[in-house]
Amino acid sequence: MRENDWAFDGNGWQLDAPDAGDSWICFCPLDSLSDAEGRSLLFHWSQPFSGSSQNFSRTHLIQRPNSAWNWESQAPFPVSAWVVNPVIAELDIGHFLHLGESGSLDSMRWMQTNSNEPPMEIASAASPAPAGEIEHWIRWNQSTDSVSIDFSAHSTPFEWHHAMEGNANNQPDCIGFSAKFTASHAADFRIEIGHIKEHEPDTIPPFVVRSLWLSDQVLALHFNEPLSPHSGVGTWAQGDSLFFAPEMHKSNRRIGLCAGDFPEGQPQILTIHGLLDASGNELSNPINQVLRTSSQDMKPHSMQFTEIMFDPNPSLGFPEAEWIEILNRSESFHAIADFVVLDGSSETQVALSPEFGWDGILAPGERAIVAGCDFRINGDSVHQAKGIPWPGLNNAGESLMLLGKDGSIADALHFTEEWMQGSNNGGVSLQITDWNACNSRSNWGPSMHPLGSTPGMVSYQEGPNLSSQHPLTLSEITPTSSSEGILAFNQPLDPLSELIMIGIQAGNLNHLTGNDSTIAWKLHSLPATKKIVFYAHGIEACVQSERSSSKWFIQLKTHRFPEFQDLLITEIAHQPMGATEAWGSFVEVTNVHPSDSLELGGLTCNNSPLSGRIVLAPGARHCFPEINLPNTSGGVSIRAADGTLIDEVIYSNCWHRQRMNEDNGKSLVRLNLEKGAHGSFNWSSSMDSRGCSPGTSDPAEEQLTLHRLPLPVTCGVFHNRWAILFNGPVEIASDDWDPVFREECGSWAGSLEANQLWAGPSQFEPLEGGIAEMTWGDGVTTIASLCPSSSFVSEDVVCDFTLNEIQQLKLNGPEPFIEIVHSEHPWISTRLLQWTTTTSPNPSDWIFVSPEVQWFISQNTPTAFSRCPSRWFSQGARVIPADLPSLWGNRELQLARSGAFLDSIHLHPNHDSPWSTWHHLRSLERVDGFNLPL
Repeated sequence: MRENDWAFDGNGWQLDAPDAGDSWICFCPLDSLSDAEGRSLLFHWSQPFSGSSQNFSRTHLIQRPNSAWNWESQAPFPVSAWVVNPVIAELDIGHFLHLGESGSLDSMRWMQTNSNEPPMEIASAASPAPAGEIEHWIRWNQSTDSVSIDFSAHSTPFEWHHAMEGNANNQPDCIGFSAKFTASHAADFRIEIGHIKEHEPDTIPPFVVRSLWLSDQVLALHFNEPLSPHSGVGTWAQGDSLFFAPEMHKSNRRIGLCAGDFPEGQPQILTIHGLLDASGNELSNPINQVLRTSSQDMKPHSMQFTEIMFDPNPSLGFPEAEWIEILNRSESFHAIADFVVLDGSSETQVALSPEFGWDGILAPGERAIVAGCDFRINGDSVHQAKGIPWPGLNNAGESLMLLGKDGSIADALHFTEEWMQGSNNGGVSLQITDWNACNSRSNWGPSMHPLGSTPGMVSYQEGPNLSSQHPLTLSEITPTSSSEGILAFNQPLDPLSELIMIGIQAGNLNHLTGNDSTIAWKLHSLPATKKIVFYAHGIEACVQSERSSSKWFIQLKTHRFPEFQDLLITEIAHQPMGATEAWGSFVEVTNVHPSDSLELGGLTCNNSPLSGRIVLAPGARHCFPEINLPNTSGGVSIRAADGTLIDEVIYSNCWHRQRMNEDNGKSLVRLNLEKGAHGSFNWSSSMDSRGCSPGTSDPAEEQLTLHRLPLPVTCGVFHNRWAILFNGPVEIASDDWDPVFREECGSWAGSLEANQLWAGPSQFEPLEGGIAEMTWGDGVTTIASLCPSSSFVSEDVVCDFTLNEIQQLKLNGPEPFIEIVHSEHPWISTRLLQWTTTTSPNPSDWIFVSPEVQWFISQNTPTAFSRCPSRWFSQGARVIPADLPSLWGNRELQLARSGAFLDSIHLHPNHDSPWSTWHHLRSLERVDGFNLPL
């Protein structure tokens, strides 16, 4: 024995050789065995591949060598050779079982060794496994000289098949094991010894292991051990006989032909007579239940999905594994292996294989879970099958179908994460409610069990007929375009019902995934008139009940569907509080078409759909309620059902012209209802006594507003491109210029309006010709006139910016700003310019004046920075949006560049004129070229 080649694993010995070669091991009982009795040997042989001339194994059955045998240097049997070594020729007759020669369908050969002669073949048998590998128990039954060799049908010694038989001419006392191997298989052989003992007569009766239908009428019965040649006979409970066909010698199978059609799904009693095992023992279970299952022509919900764990992490009690629960709601027994689960997202067909000793039969009312894991999810009492291959369940949603072998649908389900009703943090399953209702969103929800799920068990949430039944009625017909629309019903609909549109106008009907009580229609061609007529057929309620009609007659005449700015957004309640809290957040739209009423069906406001059909007359208004709107700044868009933009507003609380109104709950209202761009110039606070005016015109609309001149304010560089800031939204028709969106910038751009900041050509190109030379509203100002000839403007100068004017933050005062100016150079940029009002500031207390845009400011051009520049634009001011340091109370405002001090001013009440009764509204302005007074 090469001791270092073999490792004990607790039950057997595993080869673990360092390199290629051959090796052996031998087992002999401590006590001698009687020669008068036969032998009973049991061992497990493991070779997990088909052998070859260079990779094979042998099991040796020999008599005990004499006590002088040198075990360390010589095996008492031929390890890998086909001739007997002269050293072992003196030993008694021995035997070995050999497996592995060609590597293809090799047989197991029983060889006998005898003195100096080559090994002689006694018998052979097909390999226990079809590919030539072996992972089986072998038993040697020897009562006298005659030996019967059987192998197990599985890796456990439970069901025995006859392999071969012959005469041994001696009685082995020891079991040896040897292997020849290449380096790639140096750890691929194993032997485990069950017992080596005197033969004991077989007194244990055989029994039926399982039944298997080979065809519609041919039944095979498998027994746990080889049988005697007697064929036997079976009788059914109703009196019919089952005759068995002759079988091979010592076969452990009997095949019978059933007369007539055998009932499916219901166990039948079969009594077996006259069957004996090879030792003459009668059958221990002559009365058996025989079941023939089928998954052909499955009816909906006969086998039903009842619970789905698609997001098991984190676990609330059960192991973290995905699984699907299936309930047998039919009156028949079903085999889980007869079905497949079709995963829609991956298009995977998942085979179902019973595990952990379960035979795979689901009786009526029983349930099982299907998982991809190799461990039990909920104890021994729960049936569990493995899904092969397991596709994984999508947390965002999944389509699942349970199919019979003929493709018939036993159940189908398409769920999304919204079905979890907010309980989608993991560890909670999706649970059905009413078994008799359809698989719609209304019939599923999160499990309420404390452990998050009930795998393989009945949940108190589920059962039959838990939903109320009402006649199905059509609630509303809503057109969403000239050829499309929605039918809304009074209850959820069956998503598997087959919908058919009948009428002169061809089209189709479809279930809407987001609303299980609605059906969408679509005509393939536009009607010659605005009249739509068709029948909707095949619509079924999720909960079956009586309904007023088998098909629904649809007839309506549509009005104009809104196009761009036929509807205008005219009021935005973005921060309701106080008196306006009763109306909540809403968005008002107005029909500004001069003559046509508008169909609002299918419109969405910030993805919030409008429910029902609404026809809006010219000049009439409608409110979208409960729209989620940011308080400070945000966007509102109205879109048609196909996504076409109807109107859009990018608003800011800076649009309240009086700073005191931005936090008091008042809504924003549009002042002029003519079509065109939205901007702060055309919006202001509601002047209604309620603080808002939903559905009606607002008194603020009667205010006369100054005509806005679209003017560029200043020039800079944004992300290596020339940039121009305007005093409101403008349109530039040029391939070189693009609007900069608020989302592309930091917090300083919170008040930036749509199309107010534009980025143009590369900063390395001069601004000349075309858009750069075009004059704007005043007929004089051009983009080029506000920009230096080159973007490379030095900020490393001796005379830099100074503070020129400050509007402090005061109660009910005007919008705060900080104004700077320089007087010594043609242009200076704001790059690396910082300010702070913190006493003894740390580096983190300094705020960049313009962190993302390098603004260019010309000589002697005072330029202000403010959070809400729009509140100063009406005065023609040059103001840039920015984050300001705190300007409230007594503070010192400091200005610096790259850490170098530039200017400062102390802000306190003594700087105001004490004799002025409205001094708190005034700013503080530099009056000479020296520092501001302290």
